[in-house]
Amino acid sequence: MSRELIINGIYRHFKNLYYCVEAVAKHSETEEEYVVYRKMYGDRGRWIREKQMFLSEVDREKYPDVQQQHRFEFLRLQSERIFLRPWEYGDASRLFELAADPDIGLRAGWKPHQSEEESLNVIQNVFRNDSTWAIVLKESGDVIGAMGYGPSCDCGLPAVGNEPTVGYWIGKPYWNQGYCTEGLKLMLDFMREQGGCKSVISGHFVDNPASGRVMEKCGFVATGEECLCPELHGGENRPVRVLRLKL
Repeated sequence: MSRELIINGIYRHFKNLYYCVEAVAKHSETEEEYVVYRKMYGDRGRWIREKQMFLSEVDREKYPDVQQQHRFEFLRLQSERIFLRPWEYGDASRLFELAADPDIGLRAGWKPHQSEEESLNVIQNVFRNDSTWAIVLKESGDVIGAMGYGPSCDCGLPAVGNEPTVGYWIGKPYWNQGYCTEGLKLMLDFMREQGGCKSVISGHFVDNPASGRVMEKCGFVATGEECLCPELHGGENRPVRVLRLKL
């Protein structure tokens, strides 16, 4: 097999499940190579599979409707500590656990979630798109926040033309550990590779300067503008500082 196997890399199975490759081991007698990989869901248990099969292509006769070429494919949006993946309906309980904290919504501009059903509705109607991701810890497989751009983040900022709005939030237990900066850099690199956007816009409540520091670490520059965003919870009377990044 010519495909390179990345240790500590996140791979997506063609059935849309995620795994972290931990090692390659050899059979003590045959020296056949096996991949040791950990589930990023459920009990986070470890499995092994022949390396040749792990790297093989999807059986088109058995799975004719699968679009993915290989059984396991390396996930583009990942760093040493985190990866970004699409939101799943099964994330509703975890989203509620994080988003029920009033300190999160206060800073991000939305009301704290009141039920798991509300969180599921947000996933269905806001997060399930091609430009919004869950931020997931590699070590545990836990969702810790959200990252995105475009319609799910629109809040009335003074965008230029079709300039998309960038937004993100992180669960309170994970503040001040660099995860937002790490995730934002991943997403911005992805946007540069995709092309089509010359710049992006974002902003933060002036009473939440920590969010602005994340943007500035990723190259955003303050435009000198402040505005009110009544679309946001609490945005009627809390000024938002506007920043822009040229891609």
